[in-house]
Amino acid sequence: MTTSALATEIDAVEIRRLRDLRGYKSDRAMALAADISPPHLGRVLRGEADPGLHLLHKLSRALGARVSDIIIDDDGPPTLIDEKDS
Repeated sequence: MTTSALATEIDAVEIRRLRDLRGYKSDRAMALAADISPPHLGRVLRGEADPGLHLLHKLSRALGARVSDIIIDDDGPPTLIDEKDS
């Protein structure tokens, strides 16, 4: 069995812009709509916790966006790192 990690950084500014466009009044409201713990989302938005692919997927769905819309893309698309190759 192979495990993988997503090497990525979220774009908190873009997430908050999309939050406002979708009509969420706060990060808490957005987190609850995405079925994410509000304290955990806060840590992710501050860069204190890794988002994980599952959280990115849930958040992007709540924002009506693609995962690629809410991550920082300095070097192209996010890189899926296969730990068996490391």
